[in-house]
Amino acid sequence: NKLQSLIIFPVSRYKNDDFWLISSSYTEPYKLCIVSPLVGLDISYHIETIRQEPHVYDSSGVVVERHETTSMDGTKVKYFMVYKADPRHGEDTPKNMTAILHGYGGFGLMHCKPNYDKLMGFFWLQKGFVYCDANIRGGGEHVDWRQGCIKGQIHKSFEDFEAIAKDLIKKGVTSRSKLGCWGVSHGGLLTGNVNSTLKCCIISFVVGQKLFINYACY
Repeated sequence: NKLQSLIIFPVSRYKNDDFWLISSSYTEPYKLCIVSPLVGLDISYHIETIRQEPHVYDSSGVVVERHETTSMDGTKVKYFMVYKADPRHGEDTPKNMTAILHGYGGFGLMHCKPNYDKLMGFFWLQKGFVYCDANIRGGGEHVDWRQGCIKGQIHKSFEDFEAIAKDLIKKGVTSRSKLGCWGVSHGGLLTGNVNSTLKCCIISFVVGQKLFINYACY
Protein backbone atom coordinates (compact mmCIF):
# COMPACT_ATOMS: atom_id res chain seq x y z
CA ASN A 1 0.00 0.00 0.00
CA LYS A 2 3.05 2.26 0.08
CA LEU A 3 3.34 2.52 -3.71
CA GLN A 4 3.12 6.19 -4.65
CA SER A 5 3.27 8.49 -7.64
CA LEU A 6 5.71 11.39 -7.23
CA ILE A 7 6.05 14.64 -9.19
CA ILE A 8 9.16 16.73 -8.51
CA PHE A 9 10.06 20.17 -9.85
CA PRO A 10 12.26 23.06 -8.63
CA VAL A 11 10.92 25.96 -6.60
CA SER A 12 13.30 28.32 -8.38
CA ARG A 13 15.91 27.97 -11.08
CA TYR A 14 18.22 30.48 -9.42
CA LYS A 15 17.77 30.97 -5.67
CA ASN A 16 18.24 27.62 -3.92
CA ASP A 17 18.01 23.84 -4.13
CA ASP A 18 14.47 23.57 -2.75
CA PHE A 19 11.94 21.65 -4.80
CA TRP A 20 8.22 20.92 -4.85
CA LEU A 21 7.05 17.36 -4.25
CA ILE A 22 3.55 16.16 -5.12
CA SER A 23 2.68 12.67 -3.91
CA SER A 24 -0.36 10.43 -4.24
CA SER A 25 -1.29 6.76 -3.97
CA TYR A 26 -4.35 4.57 -4.35
CA THR A 27 -5.18 5.12 -0.67
CA GLU A 28 -3.67 8.54 0.09
CA PRO A 29 -4.91 11.80 -1.52
CA TYR A 30 -2.64 14.32 -3.21
CA LYS A 31 -0.16 16.10 -0.96
CA LEU A 32 1.98 19.12 -1.87
CA CYS A 33 5.28 19.54 -0.01
CA ILE A 34 8.33 21.76 -0.25
CA VAL A 35 11.58 19.87 0.27
CA SER A 36 14.75 21.62 1.46
CA PRO A 37 18.11 19.80 1.43
CA LEU A 38 19.98 20.10 4.74
CA VAL A 39 23.68 20.88 4.74
CA GLY A 40 25.80 18.11 6.25
CA LEU A 41 27.69 14.92 5.61
CA ASP A 42 24.54 12.82 5.37
CA ILE A 43 21.91 13.23 2.69
CA SER A 44 18.89 14.58 4.55
CA TYR A 45 15.95 16.86 3.84
CA HIS A 46 13.44 19.02 5.62
CA ILE A 47 9.95 18.34 4.28
CA GLU A 48 7.12 20.79 4.91
CA THR A 49 3.58 19.89 3.91
CA ILE A 50 1.90 22.86 2.23
CA ARG A 51 -1.43 21.31 1.38
CA GLN A 52 -3.15 17.93 1.42
CA GLU A 53 -6.50 16.98 -0.05
CA PRO A 54 -8.97 15.35 2.32
CA HIS A 55 -9.82 11.66 2.37
CA VAL A 56 -13.23 11.10 0.81
CA TYR A 57 -13.61 7.37 1.35
CA ASP A 58 -12.63 4.79 3.92
CA SER A 59 -9.38 3.29 2.62
CA SER A 60 -8.75 1.14 5.69
CA GLY A 61 -8.26 -2.45 4.62
CA VAL A 62 -7.56 -1.51 0.99
CA VAL A 63 -4.82 -3.73 -0.43
CA VAL A 64 -2.56 -2.74 -3.35
CA GLU A 65 -0.75 -5.52 -5.20
CA ARG A 66 1.61 -5.65 -8.17
CA HIS A 67 1.16 -8.59 -10.54
CA GLU A 68 2.87 -9.81 -13.69
CA THR A 69 1.75 -11.92 -16.62
CA THR A 70 3.02 -12.83 -20.09
CA SER A 71 1.74 -11.26 -23.31
CA MET A 72 1.30 -13.11 -26.59
CA ASP A 73 4.87 -12.46 -27.80
CA GLY A 74 6.44 -13.46 -24.47
CA THR A 75 6.87 -9.96 -23.05
CA LYS A 76 6.27 -9.64 -19.32
CA VAL A 77 3.60 -7.05 -18.52
CA LYS A 78 2.59 -5.81 -15.09
CA TYR A 79 -0.55 -4.47 -13.52
CA PHE A 80 -1.78 -3.06 -10.22
CA MET A 81 -4.67 -4.72 -8.43
CA VAL A 82 -6.51 -2.75 -5.74
CA TYR A 83 -9.25 -4.15 -3.53
CA LYS A 84 -10.69 -3.98 -0.04
CA ALA A 85 -9.68 -7.03 1.96
CA ASP A 86 -12.48 -9.18 3.31
CA PRO A 87 -11.96 -9.32 7.09
CA ARG A 88 -13.20 -12.91 7.03
CA HIS A 89 -10.33 -13.98 4.78
CA GLY A 90 -7.54 -11.54 5.67
CA GLU A 91 -5.61 -10.23 2.67
CA ASP A 92 -6.12 -13.27 0.47
CA THR A 93 -6.62 -12.59 -3.23
CA PRO A 94 -10.29 -11.81 -3.93
CA LYS A 95 -12.32 -14.52 -5.63
CA ASN A 96 -15.00 -14.15 -8.31
CA MET A 97 -15.47 -10.43 -7.73
CA THR A 98 -16.79 -7.69 -10.00
CA ALA A 99 -13.71 -5.97 -11.45
CA ILE A 100 -12.71 -3.09 -13.73
CA LEU A 101 -9.52 -3.22 -15.79
CA HIS A 102 -8.29 0.25 -16.78
CA GLY A 103 -5.86 0.80 -19.64
CA TYR A 104 -4.33 3.53 -21.81
CA GLY A 105 -1.16 2.46 -23.61
CA GLY A 106 -0.43 5.44 -25.83
CA PHE A 107 1.95 8.33 -26.56
CA GLY A 108 4.41 7.28 -23.85
CA LEU A 109 2.11 8.73 -21.18
CA MET A 110 1.87 7.25 -17.70
CA HIS A 111 -1.86 7.19 -17.03
CA CYS A 112 -2.08 3.87 -15.19
CA LYS A 113 -0.17 4.56 -11.97
CA PRO A 114 -0.93 4.82 -8.23
CA ASN A 115 -3.38 7.67 -7.99
CA TYR A 116 -6.04 8.75 -5.50
CA ASP A 117 -9.30 8.51 -7.43
CA LYS A 118 -12.11 9.83 -5.25
CA LEU A 119 -14.98 8.42 -7.30
CA MET A 120 -13.36 5.03 -7.82
CA GLY A 121 -12.62 4.77 -4.12
CA PHE A 122 -16.05 5.86 -2.92
CA PHE A 123 -18.28 4.11 -5.44
CA TRP A 124 -16.14 1.06 -6.26
CA LEU A 125 -13.43 0.04 -3.78
CA GLN A 126 -15.53 0.91 -0.75
CA LYS A 127 -18.26 -1.39 -2.11
CA GLY A 128 -15.83 -4.31 -2.16
CA PHE A 129 -15.14 -4.41 -5.91
CA VAL A 130 -11.74 -4.79 -7.59
CA TYR A 131 -9.88 -2.15 -9.61
CA CYS A 132 -6.87 -2.87 -11.84
CA ASP A 133 -4.45 -0.61 -13.75
CA ALA A 134 -2.82 -2.26 -16.77
CA ASN A 135 0.76 -1.12 -17.50
CA ILE A 136 0.73 -2.11 -21.17
CA ARG A 137 3.17 -1.21 -23.93
CA GLY A 138 2.63 2.14 -25.57
CA GLY A 139 2.37 3.95 -22.25
CA GLY A 140 5.10 5.47 -20.12
CA GLU A 141 5.08 3.13 -17.13
CA HIS A 142 8.46 1.64 -18.07
CA VAL A 143 11.59 2.95 -19.79
CA ASP A 144 11.22 2.77 -23.59
CA TRP A 145 7.84 1.09 -23.06
CA ARG A 146 6.36 3.11 -25.91
CA GLN A 147 8.92 1.89 -28.47
CA GLY A 148 7.33 -1.55 -28.55
CA CYS A 149 4.09 -0.16 -29.99
CA ILE A 150 5.13 2.21 -32.77
CA LYS A 151 5.44 1.69 -36.52
CA GLY A 152 2.54 -0.68 -36.95
CA GLN A 153 2.99 -2.49 -33.63
CA ILE A 154 0.06 -0.94 -31.77
CA HIS A 155 -1.66 -4.33 -31.67
CA LYS A 156 0.87 -5.37 -29.01
CA SER A 157 -0.74 -3.04 -26.48
CA PHE A 158 -4.07 -4.73 -27.22
CA GLU A 159 -2.45 -8.14 -26.69
CA ASP A 160 -0.95 -6.97 -23.39
CA PHE A 161 -4.35 -5.80 -22.17
CA GLU A 162 -5.98 -9.06 -23.22
CA ALA A 163 -3.27 -11.06 -21.42
CA ILE A 164 -3.95 -9.19 -18.18
CA ALA A 165 -7.71 -9.73 -18.51
CA LYS A 166 -7.13 -13.46 -18.99
CA ASP A 167 -4.74 -13.54 -16.03
CA LEU A 168 -7.38 -12.05 -13.74
CA ILE A 169 -9.83 -14.73 -14.85
CA LYS A 170 -7.26 -17.52 -14.60
CA LYS A 171 -6.44 -16.53 -11.02
CA GLY A 172 -10.13 -16.56 -10.15
CA VAL A 173 -10.16 -12.89 -9.18
CA THR A 174 -13.12 -12.31 -11.48
CA SER A 175 -15.04 -14.08 -14.23
CA ARG A 176 -16.13 -13.34 -17.80
CA SER A 177 -19.49 -12.10 -16.64
CA LYS A 178 -18.00 -9.80 -13.98
CA LEU A 179 -15.05 -8.19 -15.78
CA GLY A 180 -15.27 -4.84 -17.52
CA CYS A 181 -12.70 -2.60 -19.18
CA TRP A 182 -12.40 1.16 -19.06
CA GLY A 183 -10.45 3.55 -21.23
CA VAL A 184 -10.26 7.31 -21.80
CA SER A 185 -9.07 8.92 -25.05
CA HIS A 186 -6.41 6.52 -26.36
CA GLY A 187 -7.80 4.08 -23.80
CA GLY A 188 -11.08 4.29 -25.71
CA LEU A 189 -9.24 3.05 -28.79
CA LEU A 190 -7.83 0.24 -26.67
CA THR A 191 -11.11 -0.87 -25.11
CA GLY A 192 -13.00 -0.59 -28.39
CA ASN A 193 -10.55 -2.78 -30.27
CA VAL A 194 -10.06 -5.34 -27.53
CA ASN A 195 -13.78 -5.77 -27.02
CA SER A 196 -14.42 -6.29 -30.73
CA THR A 197 -11.54 -8.68 -31.42
CA LEU A 198 -11.65 -11.10 -28.50
CA LYS A 199 -13.18 -14.36 -29.68
CA CYS A 200 -14.13 -15.32 -26.15
CA CYS A 201 -16.37 -12.79 -24.48
CA ILE A 202 -13.99 -11.72 -21.73
CA ILE A 203 -15.06 -8.10 -21.56
CA SER A 204 -18.66 -7.75 -20.51
CA PHE A 205 -18.98 -3.98 -20.67
CA VAL A 206 -16.88 -1.19 -22.10
CA VAL A 207 -16.65 2.45 -21.12
CA GLY A 208 -14.75 4.48 -23.72
CA GLN A 209 -14.70 8.13 -22.69
CA LYS A 210 -13.59 10.50 -25.46
CA LEU A 211 -13.55 7.43 -27.63
CA PHE A 212 -11.87 7.26 -31.02
CA ILE A 213 -11.56 4.02 -32.96
CA ASN A 214 -10.22 5.20 -36.32
CA TYR A 215 -6.57 5.67 -35.35
CA ALA A 216 -5.55 6.31 -38.96
CA CYS A 217 -6.79 9.90 -38.76
CA TYR A 218 -4.24 10.56 -35.99
